[in-house]
Amino acid sequence: MEYDAYERFQFLSQLDYELRANLAEYSERNLTPIEVAPKIKNSPDYQLVKITSVNKMQSAISAEFNFSGFNSQTIYFKDDTEQLVHNFRLTKKFLNSLGAPQKSALSDSKLVWKEVDSVQVEKFLQEYQVISEDIRMATINNLIEWLKENNHTINDWNIVLSSKGRIEFADVGSDWNIHGYNPKGVTRTKLVSNSKGEIVSIGVLRQPDDLIADIEDLNYEDKKAVKMEEIRSLRDSKGFGKTPLLVIYRIDKDSEPANKSSNRREKLNFSHDIIGINILIPSFIDVSTKNITTQLMPLIKSIDD
Repeated sequence: MEYDAYERFQFLSQLDYELRANLAEYSERNLTPIEVAPKIKNSPDYQLVKITSVNKMQSAISAEFNFSGFNSQTIYFKDDTEQLVHNFRLTKKFLNSLGAPQKSALSDSKLVWKEVDSVQVEKFLQEYQVISEDIRMATINNLIEWLKENNHTINDWNIVLSSKGRIEFADVGSDWNIHGYNPKGVTRTKLVSNSKGEIVSIGVLRQPDDLIADIEDLNYEDKKAVKMEEIRSLRDSKGFGKTPLLVIYRIDKDSEPANKSSNRREKLNFSHDIIGINILIPSFIDVSTKNITTQLMPLIKSIDD
């Protein structure tokens, strides 16, 4: 299955899953459609599919996008050295422009920044480069516009830098010196079935514990949260229900599969380390706000393209 067809299939499956999860969350929090209007009038993910042909959409008007509940990760990359170096330098500059980080209470391999001003995060996201083939993450510009319109309804951001192994101090001259630390790159390999030509898919970037790494008082049961509804519920119960989260990864360019005899995975073999990101926007930002939306022109990718 080609990566674009796979993306559409994944979207439809996720749509069904998230609808069920939303209904369960409504029930758990005793919310009704009267209190909280339907969360998604027009998802930014709908550019993956459309319900009619291009000719029948000639009179289409701007749609209301709602990024409430948006949770997406970069999984498609090209070995474009210029773009890779740009994102690498941008990320290093961005993280070092923030205050001193703290070690995550969850893991020694993660650094955490809390209450980062939305303007700083928006600027980083605006300059961060995503390949056009990563359809879901290509909506970042629309997300930025939505954030500007709705930043009064959400808290400042928390940021997590996820790495591999215990974080050590940086050596003199290190090209990845983050506030005196040198977090090691994570291992992510090429998923053969979803890669095509120069487009490389890593399949999955984030791990579930990355999405709770900014929470301090976690008990044993909390740390076992894996499903998104569990993670969102946990974040809400710990006071992070209105806090957006940006997770950043430096991916080792020479990442190799653990099982070298496997046909599913291959060595990444890029010219430079990759910067991947995951963006998590709260689901129920404000019960008193019926619909938090922004008018945007539709960005629909035709199935016939």
